[in-house]
Amino acid sequence: MRRKVRPEMGALWMASAIGLAVVSLLVPYAWGALLPSTVPAGQESFYLGLHTTWLPLSGVVLLAASAVLLGAGFLLVWRERTRFDPQRHVLLRRGGLAFSGVLVAAVLRTALGLIVGFVYAPELLLPLHVVDVILASVLGLALYWLLLGMGVGQARLAGIVALAAGSGSSLLVLIASATHATDVDAIAVALGFLSLTLWLALFLWGYDELRLRGDSRPPALPA
Repeated sequence: MRRKVRPEMGALWMASAIGLAVVSLLVPYAWGALLPSTVPAGQESFYLGLHTTWLPLSGVVLLAASAVLLGAGFLLVWRERTRFDPQRHVLLRRGGLAFSGVLVAAVLRTALGLIVGFVYAPELLLPLHVVDVILASVLGLALYWLLLGMGVGQARLAGIVALAAGSGSSLLVLIASATHATDVDAIAVALGFLSLTLWLALFLWGYDELRLRGDSRPPALPA
């Protein structure tokens, strides 16, 4: 017998994933504020390993955990899609199709990132940033359609703003890397935080709405 899982748990898991993504972005700034500006004598090797290995690794671990939670949350919602209004199923299917595109873009982005990280290949930096833009846009569409499919009314305007901010952030990162403009990079970071904050709020709203609805099913579907 299939264990009963409520769809609001999927929304909560995805909110947790977005929260972890926010933390992963804050980690470098937190370490920068906590670590001393001058390296103590005799500890050069420790601080070198900290900056070259442990700080980047902590961000990767948080992002990996975020990806796992996001995927698991999406699967929970998709598994219980019959609990939602049948008229919204087309939106859920669009979200599922976009999420499939997210998986393809994520695999491509990971492969390019590993090549750039282990092999000196500056010509791959541009394709890497282009994939980042595609990944942010497709992920935004997946989240937007999923929220609308769940019936989260706040997603209509706020979701569009979050989608535009996330895609614009990735696009500005591409421009900043090509022009070495620090002000553009700062705007990109601000837009990225805006996008993540909106998505986090929307999925928390979605969790609350689904929780209040309880186990109600559409009348056209069998109980």
